[in-house]
Amino acid sequence: MMTTAVIIVYVLWGYSMAFGDAPSAYWGGLGKAFLSGVTMDSQAATFSAGVVIPEYVFIAFQMTFACITPALIVGAFAERIKFGALMLFILLWVTLIYFPIAHMVWYWAGPDAIGDAAKAVAAAGTDAAAKAAAEAKLAEVKADAGLLFSWGALDFAGGTVVHINAGIAGLVGCLVIGKRIGYGKELMPPHSLVMTLIGAALLWVGWFGFNAGSNLEANGTAAMAALTVVGMQDLASRPANEEAFARAAEIAAGECQPRTSVLRASREYRLEVLPVLVRRGLARAAEQARARA
Repeated sequence: MMTTAVIIVYVLWGYSMAFGDAPSAYWGGLGKAFLSGVTMDSQAATFSAGVVIPEYVFIAFQMTFACITPALIVGAFAERIKFGALMLFILLWVTLIYFPIAHMVWYWAGPDAIGDAAKAVAAAGTDAAAKAAAEAKLAEVKADAGLLFSWGALDFAGGTVVHINAGIAGLVGCLVIGKRIGYGKELMPPHSLVMTLIGAALLWVGWFGFNAGSNLEANGTAAMAALTVVGMQDLASRPANEEAFARAAEIAAGECQPRTSVLRASREYRLEVLPVLVRRGLARAAEQARARA
């Protein structure tokens, strides 16, 4: 339901606010509201001069970022606020926060517009008046970009627009709502470890699409982005996983006791060690059943 609402808002005014051509570094205006001016033949720029993609493809790709970002926020206070309040918050947040930030980070005129303006400057030759006008046009085209993009930001997969943006919103939401009732006193196990694994697998696959797809072309830069994802995940996860699995092996072998209760265990400890304890308990139950038989 939340994703459907974001899709509708994105088509009505979100795409225009994020990627419209209003002369502003903070938002794109409403010139493309209701996808005005977008046709089957309209095109969107990439990072290479002379290489374009259908604008509908660009709209659909960017829409996925707009849909996933509120989902990241909701994870910070899931099942703790009313559904109606959540929907209102999401609609206001994407309108007032997400779309302007997306414009500031991702919007620019494109290499073709800049290249054409630069060619006009070269073609002006020694004509002072024509050259001055061409240079002014070139400066205008270069200034036609989001605030952070003009500062040199190059955000693949939404590190700024999605992750930092959603992280801050989720943190503020947690601080406003406060701690869960019973936190630290009652057992709050994961709803389903299987569903958690499925979700993580889907996210892992989608991450490749977000990173490599953000290049908007199938070339060496896209391949480098995909390979960088693999390297970052391996370096980030290996030490924690090795420690968690080593601890789980010790517990499963009966060589040591859990260092803390499940309630106070860290997130990595719960996700990595708890399944081992569950399997150990199931194995003991099976042995006892066989003994009774």
